[in-house]
Amino acid sequence: MKLILFILMITTILFTGCFKEDGQVRIYSDIENATIYIDGNKKGTTGTSIALADGKHEVRIYKEINEEWYHEGKQSIYVGENTPDNFKIYTDKKPTELRLERLAREAILAKEDLVLEGKKANAAAAVTLEEARAGNLDSMKLIAGYYENGYGVKIDIQKAEFWKKKVNLLSKEKQEEEERLVKEMQAKAAATLKKARAGNVDSMKLMIEYYESGYGVKINAYKAEYWKKKVNQLAKEKIDEEQRLAKEKIDEEQRLAKEKIDEEQRLAKEKREKSIKLFNFYFSVSKDEQAKRFKARREARIKAKRLKIAKEYGFSSYPVDTYIDTETKLMWQDNEDTKNVYKDWSGAKEYCQDLSIGEYSDWKLPSYLELLSIFTYQKDNYTIKNSFKNVTLMNYWSSSENVNSRTFAWHVNFGKGDAVISSKSNRYNVRCVRGAVSSLVFEITD
Repeated sequence: MKLILFILMITTILFTGCFKEDGQVRIYSDIENATIYIDGNKKGTTGTSIALADGKHEVRIYKEINEEWYHEGKQSIYVGENTPDNFKIYTDKKPTELRLERLAREAILAKEDLVLEGKKANAAAAVTLEEARAGNLDSMKLIAGYYENGYGVKIDIQKAEFWKKKVNLLSKEKQEEEERLVKEMQAKAAATLKKARAGNVDSMKLMIEYYESGYGVKINAYKAEYWKKKVNQLAKEKIDEEQRLAKEKIDEEQRLAKEKIDEEQRLAKEKREKSIKLFNFYFSVSKDEQAKRFKARREARIKAKRLKIAKEYGFSSYPVDTYIDTETKLMWQDNEDTKNVYKDWSGAKEYCQDLSIGEYSDWKLPSYLELLSIFTYQKDNYTIKNSFKNVTLMNYWSSSENVNSRTFAWHVNFGKGDAVISSKSNRYNVRCVRGAVSSLVFEITD
């Protein structure tokens, strides 16, 4: 007897282990917030994920409309290794027991009066027929019975068969439509996955959504997280490469600019010394008078040179409080305000738009690279080019915004020799610029 009990216990354990839940399925319907019954047991509402064991299950969707009508859909599903994670079950509008009882009571009462009975039966059949023609599957089943039994209508086996075939056809069409939609989702997910594996970032983002929602694939949080990391990695690599190329370009431009400035300074010094010698040789006047005359001649030469530069680069004049960079053909603000005015980013843009120097009033806030174009390196320190009169080694706003967050923008520090992203609410110095669009002008994307 003990041996038999032991064998029964072992058999029960092994048999029970074969019926474990192996996954989540999502059941949804054409009716929202409907109650789900699995194998006769209430499991939740439509749209939720339900854990089911492998095998065949009977699913019923139910939602009451009012006392006389409700929506109901039934379907057998099979849960296994290759079945989809999503099942859509269509419902039909059906009369409640209360409605059927009411109609039955009316029919019973109508029997007392044959005329009244015929009218009520005819009315019930007419309503049912109207609902059947409108596409209600349960009404189609009822009207088929009415034609078979002669309730409210004449017995008509041909019409009864017509409605029976209609019921079978609609049931089959619903099943085929569901299968077609599932196949379409699976095909779309497979094509998207192929593109994602080939390196398409947009397809990677779609696969994240598919694995999170179960569209065409099984819900898989691990795979969704994998594609999220892949997208972030590619974005970081792109940003790093763009930053490296931008830095290389800036370093090369600064090196060439420094070489040119050094050469210009050397030639200017030689010319200045030669002019002083000639002046002293030809004019035997006091040193103070010589200095005075030399200063006047120098200012006249500077003025003429500035006007020539202005004409050469398309400007009608060269105001005193400005500087024209002959490399970029840009005219820069160069007055005391560049050292004393502090603004937030929006205020800096408005300040430049309202600025007027000489005959010019079309000033703007410079871009990131326009600011770096006036950068120079002297005596182991970064600073602004020597041609500027008003210089402070502080932070200056640029018009270049950070595309990842429009509340941040780039500013350039002329003391440290770097560019940094900052909140637009910070207050920094402002140096405005005007002139033709330079090849240095473009938006920074990192």
